[in-house]
Amino acid sequence: MKKGNVRGMIPLIVFPVLYVLVGVISRSFDKMPLMIGISIAIAAALIMDRSSSFDEKIEIFCHGAGESTLVLMVLIFLLAGGFYGVANKMACG
Repeated sequence: MKKGNVRGMIPLIVFPVLYVLVGVISRSFDKMPLMIGISIAIAAALIMDRSSSFDEKIEIFCHGAGESTLVLMVLIFLLAGGFYGVANKMACG
């Protein structure tokens, strides 16, 4: 069994730090959309391993998080929600 590394905790630290910083700076914790914060933490996790391809990283992430197809469906939902939010803000100005 491989010994763990502290680097593996970085995505778990990124989300609360980002959430608290945005809340303190904007003086409202409602300003930070949770889906965007989680997406940034997931992106940090995927960027960390440079030796694997993107497809391998997604497969490892989905398998580690649970049922692979279900997690992939949730990821697609998160990305679609983020896209909808950005597109809505751009259209409504």
